[in-house]
Amino acid sequence: MKGITAIIGLTVLLLHACHPGVRALHSQGDNIIIEGIVEKIGDAPGVGSGDHAVYQFAKYRVTSVCEGEYNQKEIVIDHLILEGTELERLHVGDRVRLTIKKSKTIFNRRNEDGFRNPDDKIEIFYTAGKPTLVPPNCGRCEPCK
Repeated sequence: MKGITAIIGLTVLLLHACHPGVRALHSQGDNIIIEGIVEKIGDAPGVGSGDHAVYQFAKYRVTSVCEGEYNQKEIVIDHLILEGTELERLHVGDRVRLTIKKSKTIFNRRNEDGFRNPDDKIEIFYTAGKPTLVPPNCGRCEPCK
């Protein structure tokens, strides 16, 4: 079953990356790498992506911008969920590093109290996969510039 889920997830990623409108918006200049602290985690969808892209929200306090430009103190991310469990080990207060893509469109817009309301106009969607936990005082970790 995991093999089928992985194939479906890979297909969704490839469709997302190869969709003509999305590919143009996801040029190299649209990537951002940040470090941040988890402030809030949205409701888990309980399923992974299949026929439709499935996302889960998370809100972060931005502590460093490693690559690209982002000048806000917080960011809401639509995390692409492939297996349904990508954010289950994430906790409020965790320090993470995220590779984020900016896009004017998203395959399946979600709304959830505390993150996005149906009447909110979104000019830029920020999407990411699974965040990387950054251990406190990690001497081996490459610092974010």
